[in-house]
Amino acid sequence: MDSDIQERFETVETRLTAAEEKIVQQDTTLSAIRKLILSGMKLLAETDSRLKALTDAQIATEDKLRRLLESQTNGH
Repeated sequence: MDSDIQERFETVETRLTAAEEKIVQQDTTLSAIRKLILSGMKLLAETDSRLKALTDAQIATEDKLRRLLESQTNGH
């Protein structure tokens, strides 16, 4: 009877150890995913900032071009 209980205990302990290893592995994976997400968010913020600057520059260029064209006369 004691050997049967001992076997069950060892089986449960083996399963528990395997489950703990999986949890540690998943925690590591989740930590890596979190870092990737944070890096991606930073890149998106930088890209958004650069895109806004580019948009502002394009608008300014279009305004200057429009004023230049309006200031030109065709000789009449």
